[in-house]
Amino acid sequence: MRGDTITRHLRQKHGISLRELAEAVGVTHQFVSDLELSKYIGQYDFRRNGALLMQEAFEAVIAGKKEQARRLSEDYESCRHRLLDFMEGNNEL
Repeated sequence: MRGDTITRHLRQKHGISLRELAEAVGVTHQFVSDLELSKYIGQYDFRRNGALLMQEAFEAVIAGKKEQARRLSEDYESCRHRLLDFMEGNNEL
């Protein structure tokens, strides 16, 4: 039995869903699953292109998470001294 691909290992280790990775590059989650399961192992060009696609997907997900973390950091800094206060009106920080 073959072990996990690195794509699958990284995705699972860091809580990235098949759907999230797939949406980052505009393919189906089934396609990503097929790549992870090495269903195209004998097709060199397809496998090479699939690897490039997964690189693009991870880079897009990482960029999105960096932006999300930056926004969280800004929001946190603006209200860190009042974390247990109640929100008012329009739920803006």
